[in-house]
Amino acid sequence: MGRRRKLSPERREARRQTKNVFIRHVGHERNKARRRWRQRQGAQDATLNAFETLEEILSRTYTGGSRHHNGCLARVGAVLQDVDARGWSIVRPEFLEQVSEATALLNDAEALSTSVAILDGPCTAYLKTECSRLLHTARLWLAAEEQILSLMDQEPGALEHALFNDGLVWQHV
Repeated sequence: MGRRRKLSPERREARRQTKNVFIRHVGHERNKARRRWRQRQGAQDATLNAFETLEEILSRTYTGGSRHHNGCLARVGAVLQDVDARGWSIVRPEFLEQVSEATALLNDAEALSTSVAILDGPCTAYLKTECSRLLHTARLWLAAEEQILSLMDQEPGALEHALFNDGLVWQHV
């Protein structure tokens, strides 16, 4: 057998896009299967719609693996690398957009949690538990983003100092 040829950048990008489409399709099919299962369990339409909203919010929460506390270390590392490469004055506006995204996500999670609180019937106990978990994750994400912003506004070394001395919000969870 001969050596495997390296892929050209175009082919690599095409494979990546195909993989992303496939992953999205598999996720969509799983969601449909979950909906059918919940319907067979006797869940009402309001409960089913709440589950769909929950799954949509969760998909926004876990992009890049950095929207929960296990990914916060990678998030801080990425911010520090970006600041080293481009400077805080350039990175700050982009970071403010991410803080506003976290705020919008928290607002959506709170609205969903409020609407789910009045539901009753099959599958609602699990739904309420998942909404509570989502609310906790969204609050932690927003707190972590706001803390990064405030530390970076103080001085460039403040974030690194807090990271190495376990002084960040997500390190205490």
